Amino acid sequence: MVLQSESIVVTQQTVFKYVHHPKSKKGAVIPIEQYDLIENALKTPLHIYEDTAQKELVYVFTHPFEQSKLVKVVVHPNYRLNGKTIINAAKSWGFVSVESLENPQFVLIK
Repeated sequence: MVLQSESIVVTQQTVFKYVHHPKSKKGAVIPIEQYDLIENALKTPLHIYEDTAQKELVYVFTHPFEQSKLVKVVVHPNYRLNGKTIINAAKSWGFVSVESLENPQFVLIK
């Protein structure tokens, strides 16, 4: 796959989705006040995985958070918005346990 851009964009629709996300009460969602955690995961990922359970190519960027938790950001390369391939889009994020990425569905790339 050839990337149309090396930049990763967070769309305003994704930000709005996480303002009052249902999983926020469980502590799985990164509060918008901690948006810098998302930026850190995208700029300096601990690891990058391919999520092989998805129908299309999806990358998972991780960054350390707490002792056994990571920040996880899911990136869709060459994301189509309004019928045009224009961006690599960060489509979701949250906190996950380190063990959850040991699933064979996640293939370590970097």
